[in-house]
Amino acid sequence: IALIGPNSQVARTGGNGSSCVEPWRTTSPLEGLRTLLGADATILAEEGMLLDSSKVSVVPASCLSTADGTPGLRGEYFNNQDYSGTPDFVRNDAVVDFQWGSQAPAPGIAENFVCARWTGRITAPASGTFRIGTRSDDGSRLYIDGRLVADNWGNHDMQLSVLGEVQMEAGSVHDIRIDYQEDGGDAGLVLVWQSPADMAAEPSIEGAVQAAQEADVV
Repeated sequence: IALIGPNSQVARTGGNGSSCVEPWRTTSPLEGLRTLLGADATILAEEGMLLDSSKVSVVPASCLSTADGTPGLRGEYFNNQDYSGTPDFVRNDAVVDFQWGSQAPAPGIAENFVCARWTGRITAPASGTFRIGTRSDDGSRLYIDGRLVADNWGNHDMQLSVLGEVQMEAGSVHDIRIDYQEDGGDAGLVLVWQSPADMAAEPSIEGAVQAAQEADVV
């Protein structure tokens, strides 16, 4: 069996509109077929193409550290939108992967009309070109070594920024800063990238064609 398409290996429970479903359990088409057919069938799963313009992954905790070497990034949270005064809450966040929804982003911080800033260092796990950016609701900006590489500012729903390209050598350490601002409604922020390994693993139509040619059922 050839199972082809960008939705073949993931369970999608919502579209790009206002729908939002958070089921307690999901099953992808590939998982369902494997459970149903077991060892009686060989399944060749190929995405064939990218559904999103960029297939990204969350920047892992192993690549993030504070200025003094503590794991994670230093997060400073403010009950204003211009980073004025002393932060109202400070903590180290292992990763920047937040889906707050309508909840407050941190203790003592309001749900709306707030801002936050993360600072620290990012270490390259490999050599090559990294495409890096943010998904955010509302606005965010990402700086690497003081250079703005991804601008996702504005009042908008969760959306992926245009990814900025950064050349890095394996083991090299770079300064990172993320500015975030929340207006009203739902909120979230995710630091994402395409590593050289991610780009090498991008699906191809050739793989899907080959799977279809080898299969009895498509």
